[in-house]
Amino acid sequence: MGEKPDHVEIHMLGGFSVKVNGRTIGFGHAASANYIRLLQFVWLNQKRGVSKTEILGNILGYRDLSDEGNSFYNLLYQARKKLAAVGFPGEKYLVSENSIILPEPGPELTVDAVQFQELCQQAELLQPESAEAADVVDHKRALYEEAFALYAGELLPRNSTEMWVITESLTLKELYNRCIVWLAEDYKKHKRYDDMYRIYQSASNIYPDEDWQAGMIEALVWKKDLQAAYRLYDQTVAYYREKLGISVSERLREAHHSIESALRDNTDNISDIQSLIFQQDQDAVEAEKLDKLPGAYFCSYHIFTAIYNILRRNMERRGVSIYMMLCTIVDYKGEAIQNKEKLKHRFPGLKRAMYRSLRQGDVFTKYSDAQILALLIGVKEENFDSIARRINRNFKLEAGDSAEMEYRIVSVAEIPGIIKAD
Repeated sequence: MGEKPDHVEIHMLGGFSVKVNGRTIGFGHAASANYIRLLQFVWLNQKRGVSKTEILGNILGYRDLSDEGNSFYNLLYQARKKLAAVGFPGEKYLVSENSIILPEPGPELTVDAVQFQELCQQAELLQPESAEAADVVDHKRALYEEAFALYAGELLPRNSTEMWVITESLTLKELYNRCIVWLAEDYKKHKRYDDMYRIYQSASNIYPDEDWQAGMIEALVWKKDLQAAYRLYDQTVAYYREKLGISVSERLREAHHSIESALRDNTDNISDIQSLIFQQDQDAVEAEKLDKLPGAYFCSYHIFTAIYNILRRNMERRGVSIYMMLCTIVDYKGEAIQNKEKLKHRFPGLKRAMYRSLRQGDVFTKYSDAQILALLIGVKEENFDSIARRINRNFKLEAGDSAEMEYRIVSVAEIPGIIKAD
């Protein structure tokens, strides 16, 4: 029997690494060098190979070199020399067939990105014609699950701005999206809601800005874990507003409606509903590491706007004064702080100070990295200064003596319509 060939595993999804017979070989600081990028380009296209023109254009970025030949062969020489130095199996490592560069035959070469693409394509070719085709569905599921396990992140993230990487990455990402959607629907059909949640969570970890959290919420609703679904929804809305600066997507709004529908469908006992709502408040207090209830109510911005509009509509009928207060973190000169790290350190202190300084019936929310917006219910104008002094005193206790804040207060009766962020 002949000697068993060397096995080479090349990982390009979510990072770059190479293993030979289970042993990782390192490229050190050369990992971003042109000859390493050449190897990645060839390995990714190991079946068809790549031409000299493709290499010069994609790796070196040259189209009109006066001495293209020398540049091309020097690149091949550097790549071969590096592979020899790190103990890669073979002799030439890269070979030319009809002016096409290919990996040298011999070692068993597997590339996760190539495997992923092939598995997804095989799965998509399987189209069960009826619900009875269980064996076909099982095979399709197995292929997609194997592909899902391979997708650890975007293709070659350190090279993500290069056109050849972008092109390949978009193709793989589209396959990944279809893989996730198919598996999620299959898991839902078979009531495997934990698995449904798991794959949506994985997709959300890799692509946090693409609404995969809505799928996680849907899985939680199907599991009837409505408290967790509410918490995740609020966290996601806060992330979209505070980190991305964008409004909630239609898909997330639909996820919120599904939570509310599930709540109505699952109980006709108002005590259950009351318990769930109160539990959300307790969970929020615990998550923010605040004092036990009571205290001013902190909520996400979209909930704050809803409360604002409800109070505004009922203000005249109830005869209650409502004021809006804007607190801004400033420096000792009273000017806006530009240092993001300083704001990151001081903002939680202002948040805790607001919670402790305002009353149980007051509501507040984060408006920006340096500002908190509050609704003060039933206060009098002569109390404005004492409220502000109390907040500022607690702010200093929380964030240090150098912490300062300024405030503005206006009557809600003087503000037309619905408030909007800048």
